[in-house]
Amino acid sequence: MTQYIMPDEANLAAFSAIPDGEPIHMLNFLKYRDQAEYPADHASVDNGWTGERAYEEYISQLGSIFERIGARLVWRGLFQSTTIGSVDEVWDDMLIAEYPSARVFLEMIADPEYQAVTINRAAALSDSRIFRTKPRS
Repeated sequence: MTQYIMPDEANLAAFSAIPDGEPIHMLNFLKYRDQAEYPADHASVDNGWTGERAYEEYISQLGSIFERIGARLVWRGLFQSTTIGSVDEVWDDMLIAEYPSARVFLEMIADPEYQAVTINRAAALSDSRIFRTKPRS
C-alpha cells in the first residue's frame, strides 16, 4: 500500500491550477507512527517520542507561522470509526486548517521557517491525506 507524507509535484501542480483568491480549507487525515522516526543526524532522534507526540510538536510550532500568515486551525477530531467506506482505512486524527488563499498556503510550504518544522510532521506520520476544499456559504 502506498503511503503519503509530503505533497508531490503532480499534486501541487493540480492544486495550483485551481483558481485562487478565496479562503481554502485543507482537510487532513493522519495516521501516526508508534514511534517517531527522525533522521539519524537530528537532535530529536533519541527523544523517545511517539508519532502523536511529534505531531503535537509540529502543531505547536505552527502557531506563530499561522498567526503570521493569517491561517487558523478550524477543527480537530479523533477518529472513532468508519460509517461509510472501507473499514481498512483507519485514521488517528483529522483536522481542518483554513488559509486566506491557496497562494498563502503555497508560500507557507516554501517558507524556510515552515520547512524547518516539517521534520516533526514527517517523523510523526506513517500515512496521511490532505484535501483542498472550498468552504461553502
